Amino acid sequence: AAVAAGIGADGADSGVAQAEMQEEEPLVTMDIGQGSEISIPQRVCSVFFEAEFSVGSMAPTFDVDISARGPDGKPVASFGLTLHSLDGRAAHRIASMLADLRGLRWPDFLRAREGGAAGLPKALQDTPPASALMELLRIALSSNGGAILPEGFSSPQECVCCYFDTMCDLLAPVATDFCQLFHCEEVLPSVFCVEIASSFVLGSTFVRAQEYYECPNEQFRRKCFSLEEYKAWCRSPDGGGQFAYYLKWHGFNIPSWVLKDLRTGRLGRLRPQEEALLASIPSHSGTHYIIGAAPGNAPTLRHEMAHGLYTTNEDYRSVAISILSEQFSAEETESLRKTLLGMGYCDDPDILRDEMQAYMASGDDLGSARPDVQRLLSENFDAYSERARRGASVEVIDWQWRNAGDGHELVQDAQAQGHDPTHPTRLRPGLRGPPCRARVTSGFA
Repeated sequence: AAVAAGIGADGADSGVAQAEMQEEEPLVTMDIGQGSEISIPQRVCSVFFEAEFSVGSMAPTFDVDISARGPDGKPVASFGLTLHSLDGRAAHRIASMLADLRGLRWPDFLRAREGGAAGLPKALQDTPPASALMELLRIALSSNGGAILPEGFSSPQECVCCYFDTMCDLLAPVATDFCQLFHCEEVLPSVFCVEIASSFVLGSTFVRAQEYYECPNEQFRRKCFSLEEYKAWCRSPDGGGQFAYYLKWHGFNIPSWVLKDLRTGRLGRLRPQEEALLASIPSHSGTHYIIGAAPGNAPTLRHEMAHGLYTTNEDYRSVAISILSEQFSAEETESLRKTLLGMGYCDDPDILRDEMQAYMASGDDLGSARPDVQRLLSENFDAYSERARRGASVEVIDWQWRNAGDGHELVQDAQAQGHDPTHPTRLRPGLRGPPCRARVTSGFA
């Protein structure tokens, strides 16, 4: 694929290449037991970063000052940070990861080319400098070290997301640079999944379209806006106080009318990632759905496919809505609504119903302590998605719970009804299973 002129320029790399080759005496060599030693360098340099190591104020700890470089070889003023109070092993890991970037050049910014990828850890092969910066911060914070971030950033996640955007602004990649990172597949009839390995590329590709569709702030939902305007709101108290979008959301879903609005300019001028997204979706004249996820992320893919089926399959949507309305009390529904609003979703009844069924179809009961309903929606997704894949005639499915002795078992009684919208969806209220706790995830990224 063609590479943008900014990314393809290697001229500023020559001085850095010489610095990479310079051998320096290590800052310190440490005995870590069992006859093994590690060395902490004084300096590690690549086209992306320059790092200076020093002994910390509380020996034996270490500090490292990291400055980001631009394509002109000069430091990027807004991206200098310090990792401090590192133990020897953490400092060594950070030095090794920075050294892994040696040999890469600016054309490797979005994905390491074949030559540069040799010996590069898999975690760094997509968006190597942004991925490395994320890992450096993770190593420091997980080893009881600390980080002094550049001014204006309230979290490590925000720092890394904005570093990626800043470097994209400086390098000016074009749509063809991003197209080579996308893989599009029709995972269900009229449901197209765009797989993108890098969370930074994935999030920056979908951010405007996703928020145009379902942003909780009406300033952006169904409105024309720029990425910078959206970032400014995210940094406000109402928006959560930080822009960490690319590391917060791992899957995306937009109906085809949003794609049409994006294509016709209703969101404003297209960014290169968005041009690449439009180019990757096959032509489709009817209602269809676009989802985005990283390859191999099965739970996220299932969640997003449930969104796609909800929009493109009328019978699946009807059954899912009936399950939610008949199985949950008004108090339970309101509790689920508050949970989703707290997660950042907009207060739109249909969008919230769609989210409820998608989370439960992918195994998350959203803290409802109703595993019976969660399993019912999951089994419903399995049945309809399998029929959709096989191209079978539409069936209305009769679900019921059957007492299975020491537990509960879902039983499906499905009869082919053809595509008859007058045929009623039959749902029997069932037994409730044992309560369960909502799954909680935490940690950096």
